[in-house]
Amino acid sequence: MLDCINTIIGVLSPLRVDEIKYDLYGKLIGKCMPKETRKVLSSHYTKNTSAALLTNLLIETWDETVWDLACGSGTLLVASYNRKINLYEKIKGEIDKKDSIVLHKRFVEEDLTGMDIMPFACHLAGLNLSARNLNTRTNFIRIAHGNSLKFDCKKFPFDVDEAYGTVSNALEHFQSPQRSLDSFVENTPTPIKISPSTKFSVDKVDSVCINPPFTQYNKLPKKFREEFFRPELTKLFMKRTGLWACFLVLADKLIVDGGKIGAIVPVTFLRGEDPKGIRRYFLENYSFEYIIRPKINDCFSEDTGINDLIVIIKKTPPKRNKEVNIVFLNIPIDEFTISDIDAMIDRIKTVKDKEGLDDEFSLIKVKQEELNENIDQLMIYFFGKNLYNIKKINAFFEKIKDSNKTELIDIEKIRRGQQFRPKGESKRSIITRNYSKSRIKRATYYFDKDDSKFLKYYDKEGNEYEIDKQKLRKTFRTIIGIDKYDISDLYDYLIIKSDTPHAVGSQVIIAHKIKVKPKSPFFTSVYSDEKILPTDALTMYISSSDDESKIMSLYFSSIFYLIQFKRLDKKIKEDNLEIGEPEYKNIFIPNLEKISGDDINEILNYFEQNRNKKFPDIITQLKTKPQERVNLDKLFAKALSIKTSDEELFGIYDILLDEFQ
Repeated sequence: MLDCINTIIGVLSPLRVDEIKYDLYGKLIGKCMPKETRKVLSSHYTKNTSAALLTNLLIETWDETVWDLACGSGTLLVASYNRKINLYEKIKGEIDKKDSIVLHKRFVEEDLTGMDIMPFACHLAGLNLSARNLNTRTNFIRIAHGNSLKFDCKKFPFDVDEAYGTVSNALEHFQSPQRSLDSFVENTPTPIKISPSTKFSVDKVDSVCINPPFTQYNKLPKKFREEFFRPELTKLFMKRTGLWACFLVLADKLIVDGGKIGAIVPVTFLRGEDPKGIRRYFLENYSFEYIIRPKINDCFSEDTGINDLIVIIKKTPPKRNKEVNIVFLNIPIDEFTISDIDAMIDRIKTVKDKEGLDDEFSLIKVKQEELNENIDQLMIYFFGKNLYNIKKINAFFEKIKDSNKTELIDIEKIRRGQQFRPKGESKRSIITRNYSKSRIKRATYYFDKDDSKFLKYYDKEGNEYEIDKQKLRKTFRTIIGIDKYDISDLYDYLIIKSDTPHAVGSQVIIAHKIKVKPKSPFFTSVYSDEKILPTDALTMYISSSDDESKIMSLYFSSIFYLIQFKRLDKKIKEDNLEIGEPEYKNIFIPNLEKISGDDINEILNYFEQNRNKKFPDIITQLKTKPQERVNLDKLFAKALSIKTSDEELFGIYDILLDEFQ
């Protein structure tokens, strides 16, 4: 073993790991954590550069008190420590040995507090903070093991147990003196006396910095649900919002007036009905200083596909005309160094104009009262790759919104397709038409011909089956692989069972979720001569006539719908789009009663002339701008009295193409 250890030391020595100032241990543990544990606890450790970005914007003075309520291995606490040291140096100058001892003891014994539910994480946090100055002996470290969501915030200060000390006390008893053989046959074990751990007092702090777990309510073991989601923490939001919201409410209770919260939160903070209450509370009672979005398809936490944001907010009511800095990172957070972060923050803080831009970030300043006015759709400020694309799409959207021939969609006309329970039931119930290879790639069953009263179909292994069509119902499984907008003869089949609901179908079927990479679909909406009930992977628009169905199926594939689709996208990913019912409420559609008969006839004529025409996929349409695509969009521009030049229209094509590639 010694040979192996010495070999490892020899390899590590040139890397000078002893000089690394950030949380190296947490990064290693985060990478090694079992997926099952990560899935339940949503334990995604904070990237070191993310921690530097958050704490450098959050902490303004060297003597601030800071609390991380779910500290993990201490990444944010270490970044807070480093930030406080740097601020001290800016004021006092170079730190000598005596100062470094005094500051270290103050920081770990008084200023920086952490707590976590996982004992091992607490011990790592203590180790990380101790390692900031290994030559200084401290009496204790302000890291506590436990569930901070259990705190009774009615009384301050109160005492908690130091986590690191408990381990130290216990370890002393593992090195027992040498014993005789006779002692091993004794029946009475020697009791181990562990001295009580150190207690330390906690009070309200100047700042809370946190990357809380994003765990969903229904993914927690039942015994933890009520313990974590206590009524006093969930008054502002629905429980299905997630565990992160509980921590934000707790943070509000633990900071002094004028204090600040710096948090990494999921993008769902900006949208949806479930977290709307907590969103409104903070917008009305806090001054928002920064909302920072990582580069699209990037995250501030390790090994997670959950889209997140950094928010920096101050516990003071927002003043009139208070401006919020909305920042977009133009390169992945991992490509920054700590020095890069420091330099970028200096540039961000010097932006005085409404907009700022350089290679590493783009920034816009938005009045907080404007965010309040758009509380249901804050994603309109964040949906694009960059500030330029967002501005252009929003400007084009304003033309749609301001047209006197458009109206907000009647949400009662929007319905999801057939839902299947339990999970996996749709695979056993759907027989997919073999129209293209992509359509049957994920299908459990498929059929080739549909020309008799019995349907022959096959499974993935090529086994053949047969079923009476009277036991089937027409459905539509996926829009993938459909290259024409009239699917009247391209439906799939649903096997009818005793518990199969007889819901009403529709002639207009819309994709509420599309994947544009590696290859995009051909349309975002299709039409059927008869009403069919699609699966819940699709959405129905309930129309009142065949003509309305034809017009709306074309509109939901037009550029006027596509930019709204992108604008309200709730995922912020460049490889897919997804909207739900809360987003559909903000979609503008044609008011057919205000459109002239001539314009309606032109659209219907277009439909008949092209109903069997095969189109290229959406990406190719945007790239090559085929005449059929351009004619469709120009017809709706004319019908809706929206003035747009070819240059502007093609510019929107190019922007969407940039967003999808």
